[in-house]
Amino acid sequence: MRRLFLTALILSLLTAVFTGCSKRAEEPPVELPPEPEIIVPAEMTDSQAAAHNAGISPSDVNLVQLTQPAVGSQMAVIRTNHGDIEVMLYPRFAPNAVENFTAHARSGYYTGLDFDKVMRNFIIEGGDSGGGGESIFGDERSRHEYSLNLWNFRGAVGMADLDGGFGSRFYIVHAPFVDADTLSAMEAANYPEKVIDAYRELGGVPGFDWQNTVFGMVTEESIQTVDAIARLPQNPDGSTDEFVLIQSIEIVTVDVSPQGDGEDDPG
Repeated sequence: MRRLFLTALILSLLTAVFTGCSKRAEEPPVELPPEPEIIVPAEMTDSQAAAHNAGISPSDVNLVQLTQPAVGSQMAVIRTNHGDIEVMLYPRFAPNAVENFTAHARSGYYTGLDFDKVMRNFIIEGGDSGGGGESIFGDERSRHEYSLNLWNFRGAVGMADLDGGFGSRFYIVHAPFVDADTLSAMEAANYPEKVIDAYRELGGVPGFDWQNTVFGMVTEESIQTVDAIARLPQNPDGSTDEFVLIQSIEIVTVDVSPQGDGEDDPG
């Protein structure tokens, strides 16, 4: 299997710090579809990483976040006191993270919690009452799930890191741009061209890739709600004087295929 190596050069350019501020272990782990293996070996040099990344086939990278959802796809509707946020979910590529999130949503776990970290041009984050929250799984199935098909583009929804895994805390990427130095470093490291182009067009936080599990994407119609929340007056610690309440999260099924559907069964 091919392996995607992240370079020390890119990690040094991405200076933003992100930290996320067990119950059904008897169930067997869900097997992910075969993909190139992703690891981040510290001993790799930039040139070695670039040489290996050059071998990643474009066919290995299917940017499902940029396609229209198929009928039957799962969607989460996050209802807040600042408007609704619709999120397409990708159980095919992050099955445990999606199951964890949807189980918490259906049980009412998130109801009454807030987005307690609001950082304009970066992320909004919440979903726990302190300490990262709880996963519905034991440690084994709470480990991060990485996929060449899911990236931290603007609008991406991911599980916050909790000691190399996830609890209940999640974030939504607000960053509307990626700086030129980071894009140049990604090009030098031979990142897949379609990924670089998407970051250049959409924005996002490439430094979160392979650090946190991406499991969803805010719909184009809902990104304005994320923008409105991110524009609230902020304190230096990322808190806001105006409370951003999660009133409920509803899990629904897409029952109408949008016009111009790009891919079959993207989730």
